[in-house]
Amino acid sequence: MYCEKCGTQVDEGKFCPNCGSPLSQSAQPAYQPSYQPDPQPSDQQPAQQPPYAAQYGTPLRGPAGGVVLEAIRKLASSRLFLIAAIAYTAAAVFSFVASLSLGNAARNLEFTMFFNVPEGVGEALRKSYKTSVSFDIGAILITIGLWICFFSASNREKPMPTSGLTIIKVITTITLVVFWICLVVVLLLAVGGFMFSAELGQAVSEAIASEAPGVPIPASLSGSLLAVLMLVVAAVLVLFIVYYTKLIKMIKTMRDTVATGVPSDKISGFVAVMCYVSAFFTGISGFALLASGQVYSFIANACNAAAAVCFGMLIFRYRDTMRSLISA
Repeated sequence: MYCEKCGTQVDEGKFCPNCGSPLSQSAQPAYQPSYQPDPQPSDQQPAQQPPYAAQYGTPLRGPAGGVVLEAIRKLASSRLFLIAAIAYTAAAVFSFVASLSLGNAARNLEFTMFFNVPEGVGEALRKSYKTSVSFDIGAILITIGLWICFFSASNREKPMPTSGLTIIKVITTITLVVFWICLVVVLLLAVGGFMFSAELGQAVSEAIASEAPGVPIPASLSGSLLAVLMLVVAAVLVLFIVYYTKLIKMIKTMRDTVATGVPSDKISGFVAVMCYVSAFFTGISGFALLASGQVYSFIANACNAAAAVCFGMLIFRYRDTMRSLISA
């Protein structure tokens, strides 16, 4: 209570210790403020965490990151991914088997007939084709990278490494560089075709006339056709350059997600669509190879087409999974 005269707070007694005035027994207790500080979060009442999208750039090492990595493991060890890896591996194997029978391809080319080279040179070329073996190092390394991804995702007892994705990214980068070089060469040929259409056209016309005398082609027309053809090839190369560029960025995004546990839906739908387009044209070319009697090459193309379809489906599933995690 408080002293009615001087206002001093008194806990007990009949007189104020400050001024000595008698205390009234009816004095009211002091006013206590009703404000209470906000309760601090405790183990029983944890503070709410912001969604994944608000934590971009911060590694999620706790349960949230574990959820993301587990979702990636399920995709990388799924039956669809296994089918894609098996199909791609079979394509690499049958391409290797087809390379063992390059002597048949050499006989079909008939060097001495179409290229008008001396008989001895043609025979040497045919023998070299029969004994040579074409190793597609890029396909082999990508196959290894795919199986590393599958087995590392299947093993829940160890952290998931990114070495498989790194191998695939390196090979894809090398392929992109090769396409850039091809584009530069094709553009130079196209420019040369327009600038020296008469000279090139004359050379092309003479070459065609030597093989097909009954089909004369004017020099100017053949030179222009060569330039236009090079521009069409350049357009196709640009399409593949865009594809591989986006593919490299997508692989980098996946690697960052595996390394940090932070989900990202920056996955290109263009890459997935191009997988379907590639599967279509690969299948058509496979039937053309089958019609020419190249059975192993046909099987390799069919396996490549199946793998491309599976990869396209996996890319869309991965993107949908990341979006669901971000919005959770």
